[in-house]
Amino acid sequence: MKQNKKIILISGVSRGIGNAVALRFLKENSVVFGISRKKIIKKNPIFRYKNFFHLKGNINNLNFLSKSKNIIEKKFKKIDVIILNAAIIGEMKMIKKSNLEIWKEVINTNLIANFYIIRIFFNLINKSKFGRIVSVTTTASWKIRPLWSSYSSSKAGLEILIKILNRENTNKNLKINFIDPGRVRTSMREIAAPKENPEKNPLPEKIVDKFIFLSSNKCKFSGKVVKAQK
Repeated sequence: MKQNKKIILISGVSRGIGNAVALRFLKENSVVFGISRKKIIKKNPIFRYKNFFHLKGNINNLNFLSKSKNIIEKKFKKIDVIILNAAIIGEMKMIKKSNLEIWKEVINTNLIANFYIIRIFFNLINKSKFGRIVSVTTTASWKIRPLWSSYSSSKAGLEILIKILNRENTNKNLKINFIDPGRVRTSMREIAAPKENPEKNPLPEKIVDKFIFLSSNKCKFSGKVVKAQK
């Protein structure tokens, strides 16, 4: 496999936005390492590409992430792009009625696991000539929405984490940004807004252009939030 191809790491590739972004990168001849804790169905089009490598495991598991890092390092020595996409919505309940274990799982998945990914893979992306980190954010990170305590708290924490990472970054070739997908037709959106007509929202493959831009050398800025939809 040629070394001039982009090496991409994406979390949450089994479906939805992560799957659509991975497929777009694959179509553009990038090498994609896709993380998911769930099995990806064999009919999924990402398996048509020989440059797709599935890393099946839990992003809260440090041993799994370390092994994944070793696999990528052995094959390519570096990573060019990291897309922090994996997230769970948890439950939509008042704080006083929330399940403690579910609340903890949301924080672990949406915040702590992303810290693990950054910490473990940072030295590989720092070797790239044009490294890009793109973190998926949401208006829920700053809008006060009753019943959204675990998800909003986790996303607010992640946003602060990435902003600190951007301030600490001394590599001028590494750009670190956020992307807000907006309302998209995904299973997570259906849980978050069950009364909403999903057909009014775009399919994931319709909103990936800004992901590609933020992952390219055309993106010259860092520390900004970019909306995937107008």
